[in-house]
Amino acid sequence: MRLVVDLQGLQNGSRDRGIGRYVANIVREIARLIPPADLRVIVSDLFPGTVEDVLARCGGAVSREQVVMFHSVGPTAEMEPESGWRRYASQLLYEDLVARLEPDVLLIGTLMEGATDNSIASFPTARSYRVATILYDLIPLLDPKTHLRTPRMRQWYEKRLAQLLASDDLLAISGAARDEAVAHTSYDCDKIHTIHAAASDVFERAALERDAEETEAVLAYFGIDRDFIMFVSAFDARKNFNGLVRAYALLSPERRSSTQLVLVCKLGDRQREELGKLAASLGLADDELVLTGFVLDEDLRVLYGACSLFVFPSFHEGFGLPILEAMWCGAPAIGSCRSSVPEVVGLPEALFEPDDLHGMAAMIEQALIPGPFRDRLLAHAAEHCRNFSWERTARAAVEVMREHDRKALAVEVSPPLVDDLITKLAAWPGVAGPSGEDLARLARALTANGAEAARPWKSL
Repeated sequence: MRLVVDLQGLQNGSRDRGIGRYVANIVREIARLIPPADLRVIVSDLFPGTVEDVLARCGGAVSREQVVMFHSVGPTAEMEPESGWRRYASQLLYEDLVARLEPDVLLIGTLMEGATDNSIASFPTARSYRVATILYDLIPLLDPKTHLRTPRMRQWYEKRLAQLLASDDLLAISGAARDEAVAHTSYDCDKIHTIHAAASDVFERAALERDAEETEAVLAYFGIDRDFIMFVSAFDARKNFNGLVRAYALLSPERRSSTQLVLVCKLGDRQREELGKLAASLGLADDELVLTGFVLDEDLRVLYGACSLFVFPSFHEGFGLPILEAMWCGAPAIGSCRSSVPEVVGLPEALFEPDDLHGMAAMIEQALIPGPFRDRLLAHAAEHCRNFSWERTARAAVEVMREHDRKALAVEVSPPLVDDLITKLAAWPGVAGPSGEDLARLARALTANGAEAARPWKSL
């Protein structure tokens, strides 16, 4: 099976979020299951200077010789009206490049990108290869008022969703994500496969590599000077940061004086100010709420291992990877009873309603007190996290894609021709056409992509 994997999720804004973690870990394990000569990965030239970082995030499992550089015409952000022709041209260039590579399967690490960045991933209806796409969630579809606030954003999402649903198979990262796709789209449920996720080995090794001096230094750096409750997430209303802060404020003054709340999240100035104002309005002391900002994995695993309790209060998740990361590091964990969180927490008595602040506070209090419930959380964390591994996830994905390889496509497709591409470009339906510089970039991209595609698969 000749496999091409799109890795733009390791170049764009998703690279430091859960999507980036997912793409990096699954491709690392896939690269160990697929012979090097049968694997290529696509990165984009519209994210200059990122190739070495992409390879580093893959843990050395992918070589520079396996990288196919996709050359296009940027910028291409969908939310920028003047980018229309460049995006259209770049999508055709992408489709042409993949067709020339002649893979058996194209795996797209993340398709719902490109609204505000230069991500490009596209495939035509008539193609000589099959497409598998990772399905993270359908959150914007289920909550458009929050996530699709403008007509242009809704239009972008609808186009991306239509492309997602044109895939030959969807690889869902959780049972909840699969259930959402079955319930809210017309996609064939037999073609949606749950492959799950796991924690990276940085966190799997954490329990074996604890260092008291390192822990003390990391805690001091972030201003943590006593026991602490921890939450890790990107900042989003559905993550329920405000709810957790309010639940923490309901703890007894004695508990709060001995236990800080640590929120690990990359925050902008406005978000930091909003959380600070909320804490002040609830009467929290300055040192009770700790906002760390972005934290590197090496420090994050120390925080996981040192926390007294990990709380995941999200209203809606695709998976909830920080829960597993915390469990691998030995943290007792509780979480909301919504979407995928229950299957990741894996313990019914450790779940709470995320909008029931008093119930959340009561469970936090119970989990912090030495006794049967806390002991149950600790024992469960040590056992449950081992049910998930990236090797298992990758094997499940590869099994689906190898099944692709055994299926015959209904459409016979001739090899791409430059003339065909030019004809499609000439059919651009928009009003504003390309500039002279755009056309020059197009010519250079065609030449460069041709050279990339000309490298033989068996050359490694």
